[in-house]
Amino acid sequence: MKFLITLLIASFSCRSAYKTEQGNIDCESIKNEFVSTDFVSSDDKKAIPKKILRKLKKVDFEIVNPNESFNKTDMAGGINKRLIICGLNKSQTLGFIYYEEGGVGIQRICLIYKILDRQTIFKYIGLWANIKSVDDLKLDIKRGICYN
Repeated sequence: MKFLITLLIASFSCRSAYKTEQGNIDCESIKNEFVSTDFVSSDDKKAIPKKILRKLKKVDFEIVNPNESFNKTDMAGGINKRLIICGLNKSQTLGFIYYEEGGVGIQRICLIYKILDRQTIFKYIGLWANIKSVDDLKLDIKRGICYN
C-alpha cells in the first residue's frame, strides 16, 4: 500500500530522479537512452518479462493484448489498459510498454523500465499520437511529459 501511495504521488509530479547504486537517473537521461536503443518489439503481452509484470501487478497495473476488449471508461471494474506495442533491448536491461488507458478520455502512455542489479526503475511518458511502431515512438518520446 505504501508503494502504491508513493507511486500515485509521484505520478503527479513532473520532477523525476531516482537514487540508485549507479547514481541518479532522471527523466531526460532515460528518454535519451530510450531513443538511442535498439529494441525487439512485440504486440503480445507475453513478451513483457514476468518480473516486470509481477512488479506492476503489485500496483494494480494489468494489461490486455491489442485484440482484447478493455474498460475504456473511468468506471471501476475490469482491466483499463490495452497494449499497443512493447519492447526489450538485447541485454534485457531496458524495455517499454506502450499502451492505451481508459478513463475520462483514452490516454496513450509509454512506460519505460530500466532493470538494474537490485532494482527496477519505471518512468511514465505521456504521449499524444497514436503510434504503431518503435521508430515513431522514439520520435515522439522526446516531446512526452515524464512522470515517475
